[in-house]
Amino acid sequence: MSNSEALSFVVTKEHRRFCEFCDACKRYKYIGLCFGVPGVGKTLSARQYAEWDMVEPFVFSPHVKDSAGKRIPPPDEIAGCHTLFYTTPVSMTPGRIEKEVKYLRSRLNQMIYEMGLRDHDEDMHVPWPDFPDHVKLILVDEAERAKMAGLEQLRDFYDRLDIGLVLIGMRGLEKQVARHPQLYSRVGFVHEFRPLSAEETGFILEHKWKELGTTIDYRDFTDTEAVAAVVRITGGNFRLIHRLCSQIVRLMEINETKTITKELVDAARKSLIIGTV
Repeated sequence: MSNSEALSFVVTKEHRRFCEFCDACKRYKYIGLCFGVPGVGKTLSARQYAEWDMVEPFVFSPHVKDSAGKRIPPPDEIAGCHTLFYTTPVSMTPGRIEKEVKYLRSRLNQMIYEMGLRDHDEDMHVPWPDFPDHVKLILVDEAERAKMAGLEQLRDFYDRLDIGLVLIGMRGLEKQVARHPQLYSRVGFVHEFRPLSAEETGFILEHKWKELGTTIDYRDFTDTEAVAAVVRITGGNFRLIHRLCSQIVRLMEINETKTITKELVDAARKSLIIGTV
């Protein structure tokens, strides 16, 4: 999702349920399956849980710099991060999955180790990649891409590292995993990520409309009608809410208005291709 489409992250009931699910997988070192229709917020919640927006730039580049070219040190909060977020590539091979997950794990462990030396004078050298292991959970997004060989590679990681593993994908992932007895027998938790309720959609829209310099007044029929139109069009699909809101913003700018009406929402909907899920 591009920055222009992004909303400020809003904690929903479904995100809290997902966090509880991940906590359980991490605590009991189980494999967990999370599945749901496209666009309900699985990836966004997983990245939020792993604090990956903060971690990712430093994992892939040891020399992150600001706009002035000055090196930025990893934030102290990374020392408390124990979760990896990994997206299964389209051109998947078991060897590629193994190489990339090992790299992410080693880089996060290296950062945490080096941050622990900031307040010490010791020049302790630990050879790559043998840093103390801080990773307790791996979240694997787009897991349905892994196919049989890739799933077996992920199971091998789980067996060897003694950590929690969460496979995230579209509805049907649970059936795909069920065809692999050695993997399915290790599944301890299953979580279906559901669309937002009408109330939660309204809650998210309140936050978004505040960012646009306006508010929702449920005593005003125009506001109530506009919110109802968004709920009807999106069906609680998180990604579709993002896309629809970006079109609403565009139309507000064109029409030089700060009032969001049902007619404006319907006009924004005509700019989108909405399939069935």
